[in-house]
Amino acid sequence: MSFVLTDSKGEALYSPLALGSLRLVLAGLVLLPVAIRHFSKLRSALFLPIAIVGIFGNGIPAFLFAISLKEIDTGLAGILNSLVPLFTVITGMLLFGLKLNKKALIGVFIGFVGAVGLVFVKTGGVNTSSVYLGYAGLIVIATICYSLSVNTIQNKLSQTDAIVIASLGLFIAAIPGGIVLCFTDFKDVLLNNEEGVNGLGYCLVLSAVGTAFALVLFNKLVQDSSAVFASLVTYLIPVVAVMWGVYFGEEYSLIQLAFGGIILLGVYLVKLSRSRSMSSSA
Repeated sequence: MSFVLTDSKGEALYSPLALGSLRLVLAGLVLLPVAIRHFSKLRSALFLPIAIVGIFGNGIPAFLFAISLKEIDTGLAGILNSLVPLFTVITGMLLFGLKLNKKALIGVFIGFVGAVGLVFVKTGGVNTSSVYLGYAGLIVIATICYSLSVNTIQNKLSQTDAIVIASLGLFIAAIPGGIVLCFTDFKDVLLNNEEGVNGLGYCLVLSAVGTAFALVLFNKLVQDSSAVFASLVTYLIPVVAVMWGVYFGEEYSLIQLAFGGIILLGVYLVKLSRSRSMSSSA
């Protein structure tokens, strides 16, 4: 997930490109001491999988979420983010040889039905705005990127320390992030807006805690493939996102929440089928 910094008037303080790139640069700097100690791993066979994790697990989604949250409510973005496990199964099947049983396929289908419904409905009716659908599509693309990163960690980096994956991945992602930052409004806002410095401070805290530190934990949970990972990532993110949305005055219809529930039902069936297949093969 991403975040939006606003000024006293409720308007975005930094542009989406500035915010996305700033998040990557600051998070990369937080873990830079660790990355420096492990630079040698970037010259080995680990370079490609770590680069995939850095670009697809951190770089691209940071920009996609920052851009999409201009038009998409936080809660709906959080619910759509629950598509990650479904895409993880699909990319695992297509790229990493994962085999699916009938129940898993049904779960994937149900999840996508919920996602399509959630994208097209809005409070009070059906949303056919091409602009809105385009922004929602950016979140879906971000979940595909996350799924590729998750599968790469599970299949190619299972023996690498989570903090090494996070630090080197963010280091790689921070390079294009820094380049993009130079061409945004960041410098102008920082120097000329009275809230620019405070905004930078908030972004630093959020990048350190919500990106760098959270990424280390996430990578570890992915490697462990535990029930804790499934419950926290799959089920709590949409709930927490909707709660924050309600807190900030966002409105949701019952049909939107129903489609969100359909997504989670699909995810549950996928997780249930995989858990049973793992236990039967043990």
